[in-house]
Amino acid sequence: MKQFLMTVVVISLVAAPAVAQDIETVMAGRAQIGAGLISEAWLHNPAVLGMQRTADGMDGGNWQHSASGVYEVDGDVDLRALTWGGYPHAQRWGIGAGVMDVSGMDSFGLGAGWGTPDGRLSAGLNYQSIDTAGNDYDVFDFAVGGRLSGVCPQLTQGTWGIVARDITDEMQATFDIGIGYESELWRVAADLEDVSDEIDTVLQFGVARNFGSVNQWQVGAGLDDGDLTAGFLYRPTTDTEVGPWKIGVAWLEGDGGADDAWVIGAGANW
Repeated sequence: MKQFLMTVVVISLVAAPAVAQDIETVMAGRAQIGAGLISEAWLHNPAVLGMQRTADGMDGGNWQHSASGVYEVDGDVDLRALTWGGYPHAQRWGIGAGVMDVSGMDSFGLGAGWGTPDGRLSAGLNYQSIDTAGNDYDVFDFAVGGRLSGVCPQLTQGTWGIVARDITDEMQATFDIGIGYESELWRVAADLEDVSDEIDTVLQFGVARNFGSVNQWQVGAGLDDGDLTAGFLYRPTTDTEVGPWKIGVAWLEGDGGADDAWVIGAGANW
C-alpha cells in the first residue's frame, strides 16, 4: 500500500504540475509559474489570474479570455489537456478551469485569483479532482505572486510566484517557485518544483522569441529537469496585425530511457 501511495504521489505531484497545458510553455522547458500565461494559470500559478487588467468597455465584451489545448501525438506520457482562463475588464480578479489526462491520471479543476489595485501583488487558490488507478483525491493549492519591474529593454515586465501544493496534505504537500520576464519579443521563465525535495526537486527553464512582420511566429527552447525541449508556433495574421489564434508543435527529449515526445497544441485569445 505504501509503495502504491508513493506512485500516486509521484504521478500527481511531479508529472501533473510539470505538464504544461499551453504549447508556448511545452516547448520552452515547461516552466509555467514564471511564464504567467492566463490559459494555464488556474493550475500552475492561480495568483496570475489576479494580476491582469484591461480598460473597461474594450471590444469583445466585458471579459478577456485565453484558452489552449495540447495533445501528445507520439511519446510515453499520453498527454491530453484543455484549459481556459479569463478575467473581467477593469478588475483585478479572474477564474480558470481545465481538464487533463496524463500517464493514466485523469483530473479536472478550477482556480481563482485576486490582486491588489496596482496589480503588483496577488493571491490565488485552486482545486483539482484527481482520479488515478481508481482512487480519487481532492487537492487544493494556494499561490501568492506579483509583478516585477523590467531588468532591461528586452525584458520589460516580470512575474513571480510561490505555490503551496496540496495544502490540506491529502497526499504530500510541496512548494514550487517561479520567476519570468517578458517583452513584446522575448519571454524567459524558470520554475523550481518541490523546493524542499519532499519527492524530487525539478528545475525547468525556457526561452521564447517572437519574430516576423507582426510577430506572428514564435520559437522556444528550454531544459526540463535536464531534458531538452524545443518547438515553434504560428499565429494567423491579417494584413496589419496578428490574429487571436495560434497553432504549434513541440519536441521533448525522453527522460530516463523514455521515448522522445511530440506534442501539438492550439489556442486562442479573445
